[in-house]
Amino acid sequence: MILWVVLSACIVMVTMFTKWLIGKQTVGNYGDRYVLITGCNSGFGNLLAKRLDSLGFNVFAACHSDNGVDELNAATSKRLVTLKLEIADESSIRSAVEFVKSRIPDGTGLWALINNAGTAASLGPVDWLERQDYASALDVNLLGLVDITRSFLPLLREGQGRVVNMSSILTKVGMGPSPYVVSKYAVEGFSDCLRLELFRQGVSVIVLQPGFYRTNFLPVETMVVKYKQSFRHAHQDVQTFYGEEYLEKALKHCHDIDSMTSSDLSQVTRAYVHAVTARFPRARYIVGRDANIMFRVLWILPLWMKDRLLALHYIKPEGTQKNGQSANGGIPS
Repeated sequence: MILWVVLSACIVMVTMFTKWLIGKQTVGNYGDRYVLITGCNSGFGNLLAKRLDSLGFNVFAACHSDNGVDELNAATSKRLVTLKLEIADESSIRSAVEFVKSRIPDGTGLWALINNAGTAASLGPVDWLERQDYASALDVNLLGLVDITRSFLPLLREGQGRVVNMSSILTKVGMGPSPYVVSKYAVEGFSDCLRLELFRQGVSVIVLQPGFYRTNFLPVETMVVKYKQSFRHAHQDVQTFYGEEYLEKALKHCHDIDSMTSSDLSQVTRAYVHAVTARFPRARYIVGRDANIMFRVLWILPLWMKDRLLALHYIKPEGTQKNGQSANGGIPS
């Protein structure tokens, strides 16, 4: 019995060491490789563009505003090239493809497409929201990502490169907001299909699933505004059912979430860098202490148990309490 325990422990240790050793191997020749990153105005995309530039990559940093372009141009080397890109605009994507093609040497291709751009879209319970709230999230987080990936596939095949898609740990535990979570579940499905289709074409597909981080993507002030807007735009009957007290608790929850987020953005940047530089990148990177501890525990629980644990922390709308209903609804308190 003791022999089997020792043998099993040895096998586990050898497996972990081998996995670590394989993960440490890099592709090299960074100066001959071209990378396109979307969503570089701020946050992860901005930091990643600067980091890959410092490593010697030829970076195309796509921003949606002149401010982002100017800031990156001032902070990076001449290798980094900025461009304006509206991820939900097909004509803007076509222009970006021509722009990148004109600046990559013939026969080189694209080493990595990093689909970092995204939007938080609207916030609030399902019956506060409208069809357009979901369409807005899907336009950027899914359809824009699909369009830009599809458009750059010829260059990625030529470069035997890789696609890196930004997803979310909320695809493991779908806690809302629903427009954002729905769009990220769709990104996961698209990435799985794409990975299998490209498996024998020399192009890798990688997904990042980060936890909660404090960036300009969704500052607490914006969260508060979005919740208020969704509540005020809801039908009067819906507003009456939820009540002003629910809204007040929801706004407090915005501040609670912000206080729990991590400010160490380098954790996500390091995962991105590994996905770009590793000879054998992982198919998925789960990033963050909350993602690797709290969410990992939640998603391995039986569904009935997970739902009941999460429901304990959900606010009841005023109408539910008046009617004496036991169902839980709303957002985490």
